[in-house]
Amino acid sequence: GAGWQLHKRFAGQQGTTSLARVGGETLQGEAAEARLAELLGVEPTAGGRGVEKRVHGQWAHLWVWQGRGGEDPARDAAGQAQALLQQLQQVGGAVAMQSGLDGRVAARFAAQYEDLFTSRGKPRAGSPLAVAEAACDEARRALEAAEARVARLEAAIDDFETAGQTLREARGSLEKAEREREELNDKLARLQRLREQEADRARELAQLDARLADLREKDARIHAERQALAELRTQIEPKESELAAGEEALAGLKARAEAARRALAEAREAARRARRLRDLAAAYLRVLEAEAGHREAARRLAETEGYEQRLREFREALARLPAVVREERDRLEALDRECSEAAAALQAAAPEIEVIQAPAPVRIGERELGPGERARVTAAEDLVAGELRLRIHPGGGEDQAAQRARIAALEQEIRDTLAGWGVHTLAAAGELLARREALEQDMARIRAALDALDPAASRARLETAAAELAAARAEAERLGQGLDDAAPLPDAPEAARRRLEEEQARVADAEAAEAAAQGALDTIEAELAGREQALARAREAIAGLRQRLAEAEATVRTLETDAGDDAARRRRIDEAEAERARLAAGLEKTRAAIAELQPDLLEADRERLERVIDQARTTIQEAERRRAAAAGLLRSEGSEDPVAEQEEARARLAAAEAELASARRRAEAVRLVHELFVERQRELSEEFSRPLAEKVTAYLQPVFGPRVRAEVRFEGDALQGVELVRQDRPGAEAFDALSGGTREQVAAAVRLAIAELLAADHDGTLPVVFDDAFVSSDPHRVELLQRTLDLGARHGLQIIVLTCHPDFYAGLGARRIDLGPAGRESAGAGASAAAGA
Repeated sequence: GAGWQLHKRFAGQQGTTSLARVGGETLQGEAAEARLAELLGVEPTAGGRGVEKRVHGQWAHLWVWQGRGGEDPARDAAGQAQALLQQLQQVGGAVAMQSGLDGRVAARFAAQYEDLFTSRGKPRAGSPLAVAEAACDEARRALEAAEARVARLEAAIDDFETAGQTLREARGSLEKAEREREELNDKLARLQRLREQEADRARELAQLDARLADLREKDARIHAERQALAELRTQIEPKESELAAGEEALAGLKARAEAARRALAEAREAARRARRLRDLAAAYLRVLEAEAGHREAARRLAETEGYEQRLREFREALARLPAVVREERDRLEALDRECSEAAAALQAAAPEIEVIQAPAPVRIGERELGPGERARVTAAEDLVAGELRLRIHPGGGEDQAAQRARIAALEQEIRDTLAGWGVHTLAAAGELLARREALEQDMARIRAALDALDPAASRARLETAAAELAAARAEAERLGQGLDDAAPLPDAPEAARRRLEEEQARVADAEAAEAAAQGALDTIEAELAGREQALARAREAIAGLRQRLAEAEATVRTLETDAGDDAARRRRIDEAEAERARLAAGLEKTRAAIAELQPDLLEADRERLERVIDQARTTIQEAERRRAAAAGLLRSEGSEDPVAEQEEARARLAAAEAELASARRRAEAVRLVHELFVERQRELSEEFSRPLAEKVTAYLQPVFGPRVRAEVRFEGDALQGVELVRQDRPGAEAFDALSGGTREQVAAAVRLAIAELLAADHDGTLPVVFDDAFVSSDPHRVELLQRTLDLGARHGLQIIVLTCHPDFYAGLGARRIDLGPAGRESAGAGASAAAGA
């Protein structure tokens, strides 16, 4: 029923809080935060590390922070579980609550189920069911061992008899295969002799083929060399005639080239003089430009020296001011705020005495209080009312004394620091700081100007300009020597530039004439060089032909000396061909004898018989081992009755299975009763959560249509999750499986439904803040969401939408407030808030 005014400044560690009751006290800092939390009905968040997370935890069900619109709202509602449960009971959930006896019986069977089964439904170790199963398994393994022993003995008898029969058959196969292998070895020896004979005859035939090929190659080469010799003789004569005509034309080209060289020398001399005149004009232009540059450098140096004088004056003025720095001034302000907050906290922690009615005057220390007056006690003081005398000690004891000492120390430190600066107040220190910063800013501007001018560079530039001027004058004097007949040079830069352009045009004309003369000479010299190269090639070609002719004649003579005349060569070739036919016939006969023996099959037979012999020997060894093993087993197991042991094991298994069946029946009975309680409790939870699910569904239908339904899941007293059921999709969709935009829309509906339920504890209304909470939703869905937000407003909620895109919510029909840079209302700002109630 009281009015309160709250002022908060958000600035990190420097932020402040002030809370004032209308017509009453004013609290600052931590005391204001604590009282604010009390008024709002939440736990104080205090400050320090993690405060953002704690604040978000307090208000997450009502305040959707930017970027968190798609998070699971069930987690955000955890802090409001008890209030939500109370409202659900009032709107119909209370009928679904189980009785105390139900709870005790369910807990009893749950405990028995925990003793019997693990979380996965398996028998728990040490339970009667697990012990019975272990005993049954042990009896089953004993029976299996006894049955295995009987089967092992029966198999040993069969193995002994079978191994004897196998031995007899394998020994017969071994003897037959060894006889066949001896016959095969005789055939393989004959095959080896035939193959050696084949190799000898094939080698003789190859040697004869090589000799015959050599004879034929020499005969063909002699004929080819004779043909080439005749062709060379026919090529030499016309080339010698062409060479004589070319030498005559070469003499005429040499005379033309000499005349072109004289013309080129004259053109070069004219171009050289034109370039000297152009260079002289350019040098004089540089002299005029260097003089202008020297004047500009002198001016900039004078300007630089003026700035340096002003900077010295500012430094002297700054040295006369106290050394107040912003960091130290800010530290004093922080100490002052700390001192004020500590004093406020000390005042807030002090007990307050109010006189309602008294038969005698009431005194607190030196103060007298009348009815309706109050006084705070910050230190131990006496209360006197007539004969009544009480001593009041404020809470905190030594802590309050330490707090007062701390306040005094802070005030003394502030006074000492201000005295060192020669001032008495923080405001005066601020004025000193402003004057120092103004001087420093002026000095910074002068330094920037000096940096732009660069004093060292200005002095160096003046020296450079003087050197360049001297160099330009020296170069102009040097270029003017020997050109006494040249036109006088101008004394202005523009006239010098025109003179330079005229000389450049004359140079271009002279160089064009020089280039033309050079081109004519190059053309003649290129033709002359081509002619000389052609004659050189012709002479080289004729010399080459003559060399080849001599070499061909020598080659023919050498070949005929080595291979003989035509008749002798023909005779040796015929004899070699006859010998080759005889050797080829003998080789063919040997190969026919080898094919008759079928060498591929002989090798396959050898490999087959070796396999048969190896397999027979392996079979004999294995059969002898099996027979010995069977005989040993029969001798070692013959002293006891294995069949009797098998029957005893079967009887023990039957008894263990009966015991297991009894334990299992009881365990399954416990499981059945426990599962029935769990199932009924689940059904009760569904009944309990139905009012919330219906409200969420009502908020979802404006966006998703009338065929959508929400399912809400409770575990114990806490909301665990929300699922979406749509008729066009199979089953229920978990919140985490939805798309980003759909999660934002479902989360908004859940928060509005929870706020509507909780509003009954807050005079029927609560604010819900959406801080750009629908960044993943397309414009069409945002437009549909406005129907959901409007539904929340019509149900009594205050809807506040903070957005950088107010045009998205034009159809909401809410009051629009544009926020300026400093939080003030302004038109055309970049952020907006829309509110509806």
